Amino acid sequence: MIGMPSQVAAAQQKVWAQLVEANHESSEAKVNLLVRKEAAGVVIGKQGSTLKGVREQSGAKIMLEKDEVSGHRPCMITGDIKSVLQAEALIADLVKTVPVEFSTPETSTWTGPGLGFDMVKPKDARRAGEDEQESTKLLVPSTSAGSIIGVQGTRLKMLRETYGVQVEMQSSGNAPQWPEDRIIIFKGALVARQSAVQDVLGMAFHGSTGTDQCTLKVLVPVQQVGAVIGKQGATLRSIRERSGISAQVERDEVQGER
Repeated sequence: MIGMPSQVAAAQQKVWAQLVEANHESSEAKVNLLVRKEAAGVVIGKQGSTLKGVREQSGAKIMLEKDEVSGHRPCMITGDIKSVLQAEALIADLVKTVPVEFSTPETSTWTGPGLGFDMVKPKDARRAGEDEQESTKLLVPSTSAGSIIGVQGTRLKMLRETYGVQVEMQSSGNAPQWPEDRIIIFKGALVARQSAVQDVLGMAFHGSTGTDQCTLKVLVPVQQVGAVIGKQGATLRSIRERSGISAQVERDEVQGER
């Protein structure tokens, strides 16, 4: 299931209701949740205190496996559907606080959103509060603008309230270089921008299937392009290999961005 947490939870409840109706012998639900390996420590907590708290608060049985599967650790959640959904939500909130890590030959750890859209200064430490002042710029198809904005701006408002970020959908006139796209600007903390971007991508490409080809454009400040490409293209090559996508950085600069 793919969607916002509330949508996934609602879908799970409906599916489980059908399963219970078809099989009255068991009312116990089992869900295998994949937790990113870099977020496992946060979910577990010091001496298992956080995971213990999730168990006690939700009433569900939770087992986080030690073995990794494609960069994730399976987490088996068992209990009644209400307990399982509550445990899922608590774990998801913990995972959201941990940025995705990309290891490359040039840098030991790269911090960016799940799809690698955000750039981090590779050598300079961030100053306090600097993260909140930075932005992520995304180009989405103009045909998807209505789905992202929502009736009277309801979806943009939801993004702002849910993630605590500033979200601005610019008019088509602000991007004459891309007549078929609209620019969305996200401002706020890195983790919040990551989550908001992922939700917007779900809205923009909600009609796509797993086999559909999608083209995504991200605007990168020229001063950060070198960090994205890496020495002799090592970082960009690593992104291609890890994600299985075709990625390229345009040579032409548009208003200080590529």
